[in-house]
Amino acid sequence: MRAAWVLACVGALLVDGSTKAVDAADVLTKAPPPVAPSEYDWTGSYVGGHLGYAWGSSNWTTAPGVAGSLDLFQGFDVFKGTGSFFGGLQAGYDYMLPNRFIIGAEADASFPSFQNPSGISIGGILT
Repeated sequence: MRAAWVLACVGALLVDGSTKAVDAADVLTKAPPPVAPSEYDWTGSYVGGHLGYAWGSSNWTTAPGVAGSLDLFQGFDVFKGTGSFFGGLQAGYDYMLPNRFIIGAEADASFPSFQNPSGISIGGILT
């Protein structure tokens, strides 16, 4: 039974004249070149915004007997729009090179909060 099956397969191959031996050189020369995946491309322009809040302090001394401190924190006042917060905008353009290295340019600007009655926007009391 097994011999009959093998003979049937060999006979089918002999009858079908479209089959030919595959040469290893044909496979290597006819294979398409590998294509780098292009699932993402960072080329293009963008715009955005940012928000922040500043806090911190500094104690300093410059000469004997001359010292001071600086407190950056200003409490947020929703009615006056004052406090140690800031916001800004940015815009830019990036270009992705064929080797996937990205070059680009960006412009940004940040704006501090409104000044409090003492004339301070971000910053504190200097002693």
